Amino acid sequence: MRYLRHAAFAAFGVIAVLTSGCCPICERGTAISRHVLTARATGAQVAPPSIALGPGSLSIAYLAQDYLTGDMVAGGDRVAGYKVAFTSAASQNAFGAPGPAYGRIFAGQRRDSGSAMSVMEFHKVAVELEVAMVIGRRVDRPIKSVEELKPYIRAICPALELPNQHFSPDVGRATFEDLVADNLGCHRFVLGPAVAPDKVDFGTVAAALTRDGQPVSAGRASDVLGSPWASLLWLVKGLAASGISLQPGDVVLTGALAAPYSPPLSRAAGTYVGDFGTLGKVTCAIVAPPARQDSKANGR
Repeated sequence: MRYLRHAAFAAFGVIAVLTSGCCPICERGTAISRHVLTARATGAQVAPPSIALGPGSLSIAYLAQDYLTGDMVAGGDRVAGYKVAFTSAASQNAFGAPGPAYGRIFAGQRRDSGSAMSVMEFHKVAVELEVAMVIGRRVDRPIKSVEELKPYIRAICPALELPNQHFSPDVGRATFEDLVADNLGCHRFVLGPAVAPDKVDFGTVAAALTRDGQPVSAGRASDVLGSPWASLLWLVKGLAASGISLQPGDVVLTGALAAPYSPPLSRAAGTYVGDFGTLGKVTCAIVAPPARQDSKANGR
């Protein structure tokens, strides 16, 4: 089995029990959340919900994400912030997305810069250059402008995000709504050193990703909705409209600066360095599993 079954999923189905007998929309959201949670609980890829259960709306996809979050929290994890995705026209067009989308990130998914992860933790490796914002003050009301938003931010960090592919590509292609329901594939994220917001000029921030010293991806902060500040403002407005607050210490991954680097699993092992220039560097390693010993060759 690619993943160990964790005690964190002892609460599998908690939300489904709580919402049994409710309205058809809630029941639909519950069914989708249980379906996508199966991938995390068993370590096996599943069919996209739009194929397994039929097409669904974006509002139901976010409801399913809410239920999925509740199950993961009930199982012992903690929401550590949010990620914003589909922040470029290319990514939106690829999935027919009407605009950006958000998902939650969890404390158990965070890794320190310099950490190593096994390739066996992934169905498909994808490494993305991101700018992360760390919330310094509770954001519990609508914010109208970037200038009004800036005092709420404690730090800015270079980051790497490593989502996972929970849906089987052999069954069919996932839709935008499928990805939202699955929390946008949130799986692992790595933060680099914190920098004071007033020291960062996103108009000059460019980043390059290398694997074992070889360049594999590059992008600019201005490619994220024009600026990571714009991405954060979009998230804040959307959460406020839903009655959700950002808390001090929450991390927001504002969107990929470039297309993800996604090599085959057999060639994914290596040391990855995201160099964001004046914003600093962030690193992680992906480690191949040890080679299996041939029992005959060893006389056993």
